[in-house]
Amino acid sequence: MYIMEENKFKCNICNKYYKSYKSLWNHKKKYHKDIPTYIPDISPSYTHHIPNISPEYPHNSINDNSNSQPIIKQTEKRNCDYCNKILSSYKNLHRHLQTCKLKKQEQTTEEMKKEITELKQMVAELIKNKSSMIKNNNNNNNNNNNTTNNNNGTINNNYITIVPFGKENFVEVTTEKEHLFILKQDGNGVLYKCIEMKHFNENLPQYHNYMRTNNRTNEAKVYDETVKDFKLSINSEIVDDVITNAENDIGDMYDLHKNKINNKQKDNIKRITEKPYSSQVEKHVNTMAYDYRNMVMNTHKKNRKNKSIK
Repeated sequence: MYIMEENKFKCNICNKYYKSYKSLWNHKKKYHKDIPTYIPDISPSYTHHIPNISPEYPHNSINDNSNSQPIIKQTEKRNCDYCNKILSSYKNLHRHLQTCKLKKQEQTTEEMKKEITELKQMVAELIKNKSSMIKNNNNNNNNNNNTTNNNNGTINNNYITIVPFGKENFVEVTTEKEHLFILKQDGNGVLYKCIEMKHFNENLPQYHNYMRTNNRTNEAKVYDETVKDFKLSINSEIVDDVITNAENDIGDMYDLHKNKINNKQKDNIKRITEKPYSSQVEKHVNTMAYDYRNMVMNTHKKNRKNKSIK
């Protein structure tokens, strides 16, 4: 098993360890967002990067110099704000919120509003560019040939809109059949297959946002929305995010389809999502990122070529 070192980051609610503060923060934001907590034992080398946990809970500040013991406030909230269903415990409420239909409807409505706003902006840009508008009108009948399914994020002329690293909605754009295929893998294969189908999938080129071009350095490349291109990052931190995000995706798929897998598969998934990953898993993911580098680079080469044509 992976041996946790002194400066690793531990969730003080569910006792799960993470390699970076960022991964711990993402974990708490996803699974314990209604429980304000204090994050103890941060290495001094990291403190200058870490903001206060919340201005609403000053005793939870990282820079609090008081000698008082950290306080963990557990909420007694058990009713769903969306459908008013009352659950037997906060843990069950958290599980319910992952699949609450009214919550998903509200989120879908907000996403649609955002998409409408973005579409309006796109239309305004097209109107300003008359030549582009004429070209699009002439090619209107060929849109179906130039545009693939919505899941791969392509638009006219096969230009691909790359999703920034860490913002992938993998579970939403994949099917139940694909979910079950992942969940039924043996051992760590569940984790490996999830990462492969997410970041290195020919049918999802919009998620080609992570790769390694050199196995001898502690560097990885991830797609950044600010520069709209790849940027160099510390590999040990990036691979931790890749694995942690995949664990979260597997947990979401498990919640959706746990009645369609057997007990052995359930136990394996719980091991994957609840226990620290081993150094062997980290090594395997690093190898995947290097082996699939050409696929990722080719996607971006096509993008640059099609963009220059436009």
